[in-house]
Amino acid sequence: MHQLQSANATGRLRMIFVETPANPTGEVIDVAMCSRLAKECSTEDRKVLLAVDNTYMGPLWSRPLQFGADIVLYSATKYIGGHSDVIAGAAVGSRECIQAIKAARTFFGTIIDPHPAWMLLRSLETLKLRMDAAALNAAHIVAFLQRCRAVTRIYYPGLRKQLSADQQRIYAEQYSSDGAMVSFDVRGGNRPLSWY
Repeated sequence: MHQLQSANATGRLRMIFVETPANPTGEVIDVAMCSRLAKECSTEDRKVLLAVDNTYMGPLWSRPLQFGADIVLYSATKYIGGHSDVIAGAAVGSRECIQAIKAARTFFGTIIDPHPAWMLLRSLETLKLRMDAAALNAAHIVAFLQRCRAVTRIYYPGLRKQLSADQQRIYAEQYSSDGAMVSFDVRGGNRPLSWY
């Protein structure tokens, strides 16, 4: 917080950028609190924006705009594309924010061509089915990993006991699924091991 106040005092703070849950740890960040902080750090002539990378939970399981985010970013390559055949990103937000992004995008030339755009539209038809299946598969993988002697820790928001009470509250408010991202620590690092 002190660093943000210092940056704000010198006029350098323009944006707060968060990824929640964080990849790969699954740590949860309170988007509403970040929004309040951005407003506190804003001045009359300089608004501090809150940008949220929502790739982890995708467009179905989390809606950061409802909690005060100004810009929500996605790696559209992941859930939105879903078929490992397109590289793209997406940004959503207010008309004012998107107009600024479009102006910069036009200047820098980072515009996808019509074919990847069509592939993303094609993929949207099955987005909910694919995301629901991915979440179910992740839960099965976590159940398997919980039985493995070689696994010392699993990072998965669905394991609520690993989250602090505050993170559990935030999780219940911000998300409608446990998601499909799983990471874990293995005993002994990268040495050969026995899983059972």
